[in-house]
Amino acid sequence: MALALSMLHTGRWTPLPALAGTLGGLWLLDYVLIGTRYRNANGFMECGLNCSTLQDLVGLEFWYGGALLVLAILGSLGALAVIGLRGLLAGRSS
Repeated sequence: MALALSMLHTGRWTPLPALAGTLGGLWLLDYVLIGTRYRNANGFMECGLNCSTLQDLVGLEFWYGGALLVLAILGSLGALAVIGLRGLLAGRSS
């Protein structure tokens, strides 16, 4: 959220798409690990307190990474909209 606010202030929007791309890539990797059942990565929901490190990381990235990905995309779109509106308003005032 701080990135989105700083981007709105400076008018630059490159960090959020980069963050969205990174999170999207990690989420896709998790999807592949879960789908191929690599080292029981798909058991992250049922392992309870006996999860392996891989299961913990896959579960963490799968749930929180997806939520952060949605927030990064929405933040990017919001920043683009505000920057576009500023450009339109600046063009009208001259």
